[in-house]
Order: sequence, then structure tokens, then C-alpha cells
Amino acid sequence: AASHNYSTGWMLAYYLTGKHRYKEAAINAAEYVLRIDDGRLTPFKWLCRSDTGYSTCSSDGYFGPGRASANSTHALLTGHELTGDQRYLDRASLLMRRTVHPSQDLDQLDLLNAELRWFYTMYLQSLCRYLDHKFKLNQIDSDFLYGVASLRHYARWMVKNERPTLSQPDQLQYPTETW
Repeated sequence: AASHNYSTGWMLAYYLTGKHRYKEAAINAAEYVLRIDDGRLTPFKWLCRSDTGYSTCSSDGYFGPGRASANSTHALLTGHELTGDQRYLDRASLLMRRTVHPSQDLDQLDLLNAELRWFYTMYLQSLCRYLDHKFKLNQIDSDFLYGVASLRHYARWMVKNERPTLSQPDQLQYPTETW
């Protein structure tokens, strides 16, 4: 599943060892993101060939910033870093625009529900990696600016609304130090 598509370890293993099987595994993770989102590859391709959305769908049908969109973005960035294939960076941009918006109503996303939405911060980390990657490539384009505006929007919301999770342990199913 997109929520568990971890690719950067394969890339690091390749950098450390030079073994091409690790590079291939990392690229396969990026290709997986493209495949699961390709409506032309589904049994319903005759009815609709649009993107499936699977690459950004976390548990319970949630398509906002979360584990799936974060890991898919990381996998695509890893694929781009290893190959230079523009398809990966273009898809990461598309996923960003599908996942976040600089003026979306963040209260509607229920981000303070730590049990269900804690992983939105995972997506913000992948968005930072995306922005850093684009900056290093000197691609200060509309996608870069959109990403910066979205990140700033989330940061302003977090300053006003976030708190340490264990400060309200009654809102957690299992309030442990893990939180």
C-alpha cells in the first residue's frame, strides 16, 4: 500500500554499497506510485482512465496530507534523485496539488485528532523534501511557490492549534510515552 511504500532506505543502501539491486528497488518504489495511480491499469479502464487516487489514499478513505501521500512523495523524489526522470518530479508536484492547498480549511481535516491524523506531519516533512529538492535544482516555479505557500499555511495553523499530544491524554486510546 502507498502508506507503507518506504524507498529512501533502498537509496541509502545503494549509496553506501553501490549495489544496483538497491537502486532498482528504490526506483521500483517510485514506479509503484505511478502504477497504482494509473487509471488505465485498472479493470475499469474502459469506463474511466483518470488517476485512481490510490497514491494519496491513507486509511479510512482519507486523501489529505497523511502517510500515503507522504510516502508516495518520498518515493517519487527518490526516483527522481536516482534517475533524473522528470515523470517522478512531475507526479510529486501533482500529488502536492492534490493533497494540500495554500488556503484550505484545515479545521475540516480534523488534524487535531491525534489517533487518526497525526501523520499529516509526515506529509509536511515530504513537502519540505520536495521544496528542498526543487530549490537545489533551481526550479523556483509555480509548483515551488505553491508548496511554500501551503507549508506556511500549515505552519501558521500549527502555531495556533497544536499542542503536545500527551497534554490531553484522555483523547488518546492508549496514552503512552510513545506519543
